[in-house]
Amino acid sequence: MYSFQAAVRFVPGSCAPSGEALRKMHSSPGEHRETLRHTALVFGATAFVNAANFGFHFGAIRLLGLQTYSALAAMLALVLICSVPANVLQAVVTVLAGESIGRDPGSAGALNRSVIKLALIAGGGIVLVGSAFAPLLKNYLDLRELAPAFFAILVIAFGFAAASLRGLLQGEQRFGVLAASLICEAGGNLIFGLTLIVLWGGLHSAIFGNVCGVAGGFLFCLGWARKTASANHAHLDMRRVLAKSIGTTLALGGLAAMSWADIILVRHFLPPATAGIYSALSIVGRVVIFSIAFIPLVLIAKAAKLSSQKRTTAPLLMMMLLAGLSVCLIELTLIRFVPALILAAIAGKAAIAATPYMLRYGVAITALALTTIVANYGIGTHRFAFVVPLIAIELLEIGAITVYHGSIDNVISVLIAGHCSALALTVTALLLDGRMRRPFPAVR
Repeated sequence: MYSFQAAVRFVPGSCAPSGEALRKMHSSPGEHRETLRHTALVFGATAFVNAANFGFHFGAIRLLGLQTYSALAAMLALVLICSVPANVLQAVVTVLAGESIGRDPGSAGALNRSVIKLALIAGGGIVLVGSAFAPLLKNYLDLRELAPAFFAILVIAFGFAAASLRGLLQGEQRFGVLAASLICEAGGNLIFGLTLIVLWGGLHSAIFGNVCGVAGGFLFCLGWARKTASANHAHLDMRRVLAKSIGTTLALGGLAAMSWADIILVRHFLPPATAGIYSALSIVGRVVIFSIAFIPLVLIAKAAKLSSQKRTTAPLLMMMLLAGLSVCLIELTLIRFVPALILAAIAGKAAIAATPYMLRYGVAITALALTTIVANYGIGTHRFAFVVPLIAIELLEIGAITVYHGSIDNVISVLIAGHCSALALTVTALLLDGRMRRPFPAVR
C-alpha cells in the first residue's frame, strides 16, 4: 500500500529518515485536534462574515437599485484589488510570527510594537496619497459624486492597518481573537452600511458604512496588540523577509486580479443593464469564494510553523483541499438545482435573468477557490514557483475579456478556461518546487 513514509524515502536528494525522525515529522493526534478546533473557530467567524456580507448586499441591491449597486460592486472590487498590499503584509506577518513561535514558543508578542507602528504610519500615508486619486476613481467608474471615492480611500487605509495586526493573530495562532475581530468588522459593515443607506441614501452612504465597520475591526485588533506586546525581540533575516514579501505580493496580486478584474471590466465595457445582471451573478461567485476563506487563514499559519520545524506539510494541505472542495461541491449542487431561487433570494427578482449563467460561473469560481488554497500553502511554505504561471494566466484572462466581451457567456468562458488552467499550473509548479529544494525561514 502506498504511504507517505514511502514517498519520503524516495524524494530525490533525501535520505531515508529514521523512525524517530518520522515521528517528529508527523503531527500528533493532539495537533490534529487543535487544527480542527482552530479551523472550526475561523469557519464560524467567516460564516458570520459571509452571512453579514450577504445581508449587506441583499439589502443594498434592493435599496440602491441594480445600476447603482453595480457601481458599488465595482468600487468594492477596486478597493479589494488596491488592498492587495494589506493582504501581502498580513500574509508576511503571519509567516514571520508563525516561524518565530515554531522555533521559540516564548517569542509570542515580539513583533507587536513594530507592526503597530507600521500599521499607523502606513494607514495615514494611504489617506494622504490616496486622496489625490479619488477624482480619477470617480471619473473611471462614472460616479455622480466624489464622496464615495474618498470614502473608498479610507476603507483601504483602515483595512491595511487592520490586516497587518491580524497577521500577528494568525501567526501566533490566536484564532479566537482573530475570529472576534472578523465578526466585529463584518457586523459593523452590515449595521452601519444598511442603516446609513436608509437614513442618508445613495452610494456614499454604503461606502461610508464600510468605513465604520473596517475602523471598528482595526480598533479591536489595536487594543489586543497593545495589550499582548512582549519585550522580546524576533531576529529577522531581512534578505529572506524581502524574498517572502516579493513572492507574496506577486501571488496575492495575481489572485486578487483573478477574483475581481472581471467585474470591473464588465462594468467598463458592457451596457449598464448587462453589468447590473453580471454584478448580481458575481454575488453568487463571492459567496463561493468567501465560503472557503476560513481555510487560507488557518492553512498559512499552520504551514509556516510546521515548515520552520522541518516537518511535513503535505497532509495539512490535503486536509484543507478536501475541506474546500467539499464546501464548493455542496454549493455547486444547490446552484445546479435551484439557481433562480438563489438569485431571487440574493439579488431580487430582477436578477433572475442571470440564471442561465449560474452553473458555469460557479465552476469557474470553484477552480479559483481551490487555486487560492494551494497558493496560500505555497506562501506559508515559501515556495513561489507558481507565481509566474499564475500571473501569466491572469494577464491572458484580462486580455481575452478585453477583446472577447460581447456577452456574459463569453466572459464566463474565458474565466472557466483561465481559472482551471491556473489551478493545474499552480499545483504542478508547487510539486516541482517542493522536489527541487526546501524552503528557508526568515526568522533566525
